[in-house]
Amino acid sequence: MIETLKKIRSAIPFLILTVIIFILWWIISTVSQVPTYLLPTPEDVVISILDNKYSLFDALFYTLSVTFIAFVISAISGIFLSIFLIQARWLESAFMPYVVVIQVTPFVAVAPLLQLWARNISTAVIILAIIASIFPIITNTMLGLHSAEEGLQNLFSMYHASRIQRLRYLLLPGALPNIITGLKVGLGLALIGAVVAQFLLANRQSNGGISYIIMQSEYNFETANMFAALLLLVMSGALLFILASRIGSFTVRKWHQSELHF
Repeated sequence: MIETLKKIRSAIPFLILTVIIFILWWIISTVSQVPTYLLPTPEDVVISILDNKYSLFDALFYTLSVTFIAFVISAISGIFLSIFLIQARWLESAFMPYVVVIQVTPFVAVAPLLQLWARNISTAVIILAIIASIFPIITNTMLGLHSAEEGLQNLFSMYHASRIQRLRYLLLPGALPNIITGLKVGLGLALIGAVVAQFLLANRQSNGGISYIIMQSEYNFETANMFAALLLLVMSGALLFILASRIGSFTVRKWHQSELHF
């Protein structure tokens, strides 16, 4: 009960600030008489969501589906690749530069090639979302795997622990907070990558997800519908981050110092 009250109390400043932002939005869009095609009122956005709920939520579901697929692939491949790379220094030295190259290469430049090589646009969008999200998963996982205490490393060596035993009982449990951090960052980047990739590749196509709604609304000067799509996208991203944070806190809060204060 006490923990629930603490969580509610901690959310009060955010709720107050949100209310203030919407009040300021309403004042600017009504009192100052800004044209609705430049800044719609909150009421216009709500009405647009209700009037176009089927198209908006279908597009949002498509974008979130692509995000989820890309994130799962990034998470699994990123963690397994990190475990593979720490097995030997030469493996890390050989492969990490390519991982960095993938990250620093703007996928805006890669998008046209993927559009040519991929069988369909959805596959290309998923690949671009993977490229956007996999780097923090790899780097955070490797940081955690390299951060095991030297004393415990020596203890496992003294008892002649195998690689599997060392990985299972020492490296992975110690790296779990770092892995969770990488997954939370990767999830947000997967959503960003999916949206940007849809802007680049699904231009003016009905399977373009929420990006198609935004582009179509811009083309038709339907600013309220554009705000509605953006609002749903922002809320979805926030909910995904909160969900990932809660899962991460539940996983490590009983034993790791970073979560003991919650």
